[in-house]
Amino acid sequence: MQQIIGRLIEILPVITGENGRGVWKRGGFVIEYGNEYPKKVAFTTFGDDNIAIVNPSMVGSTITV
Repeated sequence: MQQIIGRLIEILPVITGENGRGVWKRGGFVIEYGNEYPKKVAFTTFGDDNIAIVNPSMVGSTITV
């Protein structure tokens, strides 16, 4: 499994919806990694527990995904 270490630069809005199984929630975040030519990577998370992994106070800090 690959790990990416980068700086959390944005938390994406939480989106909710409903399907045949019930209500769902989707969130996400963007990290930036690399020195000379930084790259941005967006991650999508589903469910309350996974959405809560990052919070607004963490923006600007280094995280491992």
